[in-house]
Amino acid sequence: MSLAYFKTAIGGYMFDVIYKENYQFENQITQNPVQSGASINDHVYQQPIVIVFDVGVSDCLASGIDGQFGELSSRSASAFQVLYALWQSAAVLQIDSYVNGATMSWANMIIKSLSVTRDKTTHHAIKATVTLQQIIVTDAVDLGLVSGSTRNANQNKNTSNQQITNSTSGGKTSLLPPLHPSLIPQLTG
Repeated sequence: MSLAYFKTAIGGYMFDVIYKENYQFENQITQNPVQSGASINDHVYQQPIVIVFDVGVSDCLASGIDGQFGELSSRSASAFQVLYALWQSAAVLQIDSYVNGATMSWANMIIKSLSVTRDKTTHHAIKATVTLQQIIVTDAVDLGLVSGSTRNANQNKNTSNQQITNSTSGGKTSLLPPLHPSLIPQLTG
């Protein structure tokens, strides 16, 4: 049996039981031919990690963490409320899982879907399937290829030759980047 610990910015939640865990690690691989001698890893990128937990909380058990899931009349109702609030708010979670003595940790996880089963066997408990997906975070880099003053000066030159009406945007006019003067005759006539 394994344990999973859902950690949030306001604390953590430990569930009574993890019925099943599923970890999905996937690479997107190009469908296009790769030139001989090219680095293959340039044509592969990782998809977000997806983790699926089937978790349970019982009203008949004491909490593993004092006071956890004690806000409502039953622990199962409180556990549902917590999971629903985490899903609804799209809270960014850290997932720490302990499987066969190995510790695994994933940051930037968000609950993608929450499925709760209620039937005759879960009258005093909650059984939920929680699907989490990792948000891949990157840093933006400003290349600074064209300064704002240069761009504005270039857009003010020959704007009558550069205005195009975009019919898909309700007839709004947009400015294209400046064209080289030798290309204008080829495009207009």
